[in-house]
Amino acid sequence: MIVVLSLSALILVTWLILQLVNPESKDYASIQAPPDYLFAKTQFGPTAYRLFGPENGPLMVFVHGFGTPSVVFDDLIPELVSEGYRILTFDFYGRGYSARPKLKYTVSAHEEQLEE
Repeated sequence: MIVVLSLSALILVTWLILQLVNPESKDYASIQAPPDYLFAKTQFGPTAYRLFGPENGPLMVFVHGFGTPSVVFDDLIPELVSEGYRILTFDFYGRGYSARPKLKYTVSAHEEQLEE
């Protein structure tokens, strides 16, 4: 009887954890994001992005790879901002704080996301 109750409790706790961190949730990313993130509404859910530097500075858009989020650029940003550049970093779908829609994460899907 105790084993059955323990197994049931384990299943319930696992289910609750999965509900809290469901990667398919469109709201999860924006709830957990640090305050310096902004969100753009895109076709498949919110895209997380950050802007740094002067509004009138030359714009540089940093595009991360398939396996990393945009925070990989954080060490580069202060130097470029000090040189007067405006920096845009964003997270592709399925990375960082952007939505995790059920779609194939292809180059063309990410191109469409960036164009939006």
